[in-house]
Amino acid sequence: MRLIVMAAVAGLVWVASGPGVVGGETIRPGAVAPELTAGPWIGGPPMTLAAMRGRVVLLEFWTYG
Repeated sequence: MRLIVMAAVAGLVWVASGPGVVGGETIRPGAVAPELTAGPWIGGPPMTLAAMRGRVVLLEFWTYG
């Protein structure tokens, strides 16, 4: 039983450590980020990543869970 659990854990680690894939494409360092648009901002128009070009941008993804 212990061998099966260890093999399952090793398999999960192996799968999780693979390269990131978005839409069937491998993400490469230095690649341009896909366009994201935020909803209406406080007292202004919606924000886009294109408008933030050249600035440091921190994206935080979270859910209610």
